[in-house]
Amino acid sequence: MFGQDQFRKRIAEALKCRNEIRNAPEGAVDANKEQKLRSADELLEPIRFGGNLAIAAFFSADKDKKREENRGIFAGLMGEYLVSGLHRPNKEEATLRDGPHPVTPFHWEIEFPEVFSEPVEISRRTGDVSRRVSSSPG
Repeated sequence: MFGQDQFRKRIAEALKCRNEIRNAPEGAVDANKEQKLRSADELLEPIRFGGNLAIAAFFSADKDKKREENRGIFAGLMGEYLVSGLHRPNKEEATLRDGPHPVTPFHWEIEFPEVFSEPVEISRRTGDVSRRVSSSPG
C-alpha cells in the first residue's frame, strides 16, 4: 500500500524526537523538549489522520461490504493527498465527530509508539505477554 514506507519513516523520526526528550539530561531546557515534542506530533499527524479515516470508513456503513468499499475509497483519497498534498479528505474524517454518534478516535500505537515498539516477551510457562519498558536505550 502506498505510503507505508513514508509512515514508517515518520514514526521512526517521531520516536527519535521522543527518545531525545526521554534521554535529555536533567535540567535540560524545557523549550527544547517542547520543540521536539511538537516535531514528533507534526510527524505523526498524517498517520493519525489516516487512522481516523480507517475508523470513519468503519462507522460509515452498517454492512461489512459497504464498510470495506468505503475503506478502499478513503484509502485512495488518502493516497492522493499524500502524493499531491492537495484535497485532504477532511469531510470524510469529519463524519466521525459530526455524525449521529460522534466518535473521537484515540490511536494508542500512534500516541505511544515507544511502548509498542519495545520488545515483547511471552512467558513459555504461562503464555503471559509483557513489554520491557525502560528509560534507557537498548
